Amino acid sequence: MALARLRTLAGLLVALGVAWIGSFILGEYPYTGWLPIVGGVLLGVSVVGAAAFVERGDPPPWAIVVAAGMAVWGEWRAAWIDAGGIGPLPWEAWAAMAAAAVGALARLIPPRRRDDETVDDEAVGGEAYDELDEVDAIEDARDEPDVEVRGEEPTR
Repeated sequence: MALARLRTLAGLLVALGVAWIGSFILGEYPYTGWLPIVGGVLLGVSVVGAAAFVERGDPPPWAIVVAAGMAVWGEWRAAWIDAGGIGPLPWEAWAAMAAAAVGALARLIPPRRRDDETVDDEAVGGEAYDELDEVDAIEDARDEPDVEVRGEEPTR
């Protein structure tokens, strides 16, 4: 249990670093048009993705919310860098901060399943994989000079 908490903490530290570096990168571009909004979504996804990478899976929901806050902070810092640290921020900056939060919080949405069924090997195509394995085995046997192959031609 302690290792999981340590991974979560390490993931959040890496997420903070990604938000900090991202703020420098996004701060180099002007905050006009759709570019900062798209950048905000990508920053949010990247920050939470970095936390998930270190976590080796989905972080706990509270960590995703914290990482979303870090993404918003990174986007705010980028807008502040673009503005030169003075004056009010343009509406695109505020929209980019909201987009960063949406991009990060999208990780909370569970993947959709058909009819709420559980997934097993057969539903994923286990039989199809077995047939392909048989075809590959027949083709491999044909490549061997000492093996005699009887039966139908393999089909794909």
